[in-house]
Amino acid sequence: MSKEKKETILYRHFLACSSKKCGFKFSIECPEAQNTKIGFEKMRCPVCRSSIMLDSDMLGSSGKPSEGSQAKLNIEASKVALEMAMRQKKIDEERGENKMVLVTSTQKDRSKYCQLTEPIPEKAIKSIEKKLEGDESFQEAMEE
Repeated sequence: MSKEKKETILYRHFLACSSKKCGFKFSIECPEAQNTKIGFEKMRCPVCRSSIMLDSDMLGSSGKPSEGSQAKLNIEASKVALEMAMRQKKIDEERGENKMVLVTSTQKDRSKYCQLTEPIPEKAIKSIEKKLEGDESFQEAMEE
C-alpha cells in the first residue's frame, strides 16, 4: 500500500497593529479558513507589543488560500483536467467519434496561395456547415 501524503491548505490572514503610532502590517498563513479561529486576539505586534487586529485594507482577502497553496491546487487541477481529456479522447476514438478530416486551406498569403493541409475534427466541420446553412448573406455570396 502506498502512503498518500495529504497536504494541508494554508490560508493567508492579514493583520495589523492596533497602535496608530506603529501601524505595522503583516500576514500569517494558517490552516484555518475563518479568521475568528486563528486566535489573533491573543497575539501581540512583533514591533511594539501592542494588540493585533484584522487589517481592514485587506479584509476581503482574508480566508483565501495562500499563493503557494493556490499554486499547488492549480497544478493538481491541471493534471486532473489533462487526464480527463485524454480519457475522453480515447473513448471517442474507440466509439469512432471525433474523426479527423484532412482539410486544405486556400487562404491567400501575401504573395501566393498557401496550401496547408491540417487535420480538423469532423464535428467542427459539421458545426460550421450548420451555421453557414442558416446564414443567408453567406449563401448569397456563394451563389455569386
